[in-house]
Amino acid sequence: MQPRKKLSEIVKDMGKLKQQWAATTPAPDTNTPIPAGEYVCGIVSGEAFQARTGTPGFKVTLRVMQGTFAGRLVWHDYYLTENALPYTMRALEKIGITDLEQLDGGLPSGLVVKAKIVVNKRDGGGERNEVRAWELMEVNSPEEPTAPAAPPQSAQPANGNPWAVDLDTLNAETQTKGDDATSFDFGANAGGAK
Repeated sequence: MQPRKKLSEIVKDMGKLKQQWAATTPAPDTNTPIPAGEYVCGIVSGEAFQARTGTPGFKVTLRVMQGTFAGRLVWHDYYLTENALPYTMRALEKIGITDLEQLDGGLPSGLVVKAKIVVNKRDGGGERNEVRAWELMEVNSPEEPTAPAAPPQSAQPANGNPWAVDLDTLNAETQTKGDDATSFDFGANAGGAK
């Protein structure tokens, strides 16, 4: 059996490591849920999944944007069963998803919501966060984290959802108008509101 090596034998620049150690703040404990409350969150992703039982669903990942828990991730599963579908549709409609084709294409980037987060106690005794409700606050352009410019009028559909855009029309306008046509005015940002 070989003798155990000391850290100082493995690390080439122990002085540098000591400085980094002293200047580093420990990462937050992510094994416990964040406290229940309302949080401003960016929607990081949404993807289809299948539960172990075979039930289809859509998992949404949110990142807390402000306060003590900024940077923490929260996940919520929306199920696509006959009984759950009305509730899933209600939640997704609040962020502009109104049909399956939109859902199949993934969530648009830049969605910012005010989410009511609760702590759900699991059967095994563990706890996890769950999104009880949310409302769309704004949609930020991935290139520009502030309120984007207004879209071309023809790019807004008649169904009243300014963030649902006909990409074929938009692509044609982008080619004729240049880069300015790729900026959008969405949700809470419509009309210049912030």
